[in-house]
Amino acid sequence: MAEEQTMNRPFPLPRLARVLAAALGCLLAFACASTPIYVPTTLAVSFVPGTEPPPGVSVTLQPGDVTDTLARVRVSAQGTQDFFGAAFWITYDITSVAFTGYDDSASFLRDDGSTVTLQVDPLSKPGTIKVGFTRVQNGEGTVQGVDVTVARDLIVLEFGPRKVVEASPIVFASGHGEVVGSGMPPSNTIEATWVGGSFSAR
Repeated sequence: MAEEQTMNRPFPLPRLARVLAAALGCLLAFACASTPIYVPTTLAVSFVPGTEPPPGVSVTLQPGDVTDTLARVRVSAQGTQDFFGAAFWITYDITSVAFTGYDDSASFLRDDGSTVTLQVDPLSKPGTIKVGFTRVQNGEGTVQGVDVTVARDLIVLEFGPRKVVEASPIVFASGHGEVVGSGMPPSNTIEATWVGGSFSAR
């Protein structure tokens, strides 16, 4: 069963900045954005979300396209009119599943040509993908968050199988999720529910 968590602790914006900085250090030292070792197979893969998106603000993992033996998993957000950025960890079983890459080109944070900062670190903690993704505020503080009252995709992750596996969890790590609006911290923290899912290869 996929995890569903509600993050109630007020994580201030500086934590988001620390996540981004840590991931940047990993990128510089270990080339974290490069594709990790992946074992190609002829297995048919699928991703199943844990539950329907709950009421209120949520960040959920949703199925995307399946190409050959790779499953694209959409990180989808909804329920707020001011989504400015997020930081979160996603965990998975590295003995069964391989993280093979990501695509942020269609992210709602890029609407209107907005400048963004993105760091994806899949290497510093095996079996964990650390993501920090936010718009960049200008000197006047006039950059607004994005209206995601209706669900939209933040980023798309890609996974492949290492072996035959049934319903292997891909979930958000409890205690490591933050959504922020465009206001000043700490009042810009947005409480959200985080819902993962499961990956199968048959």
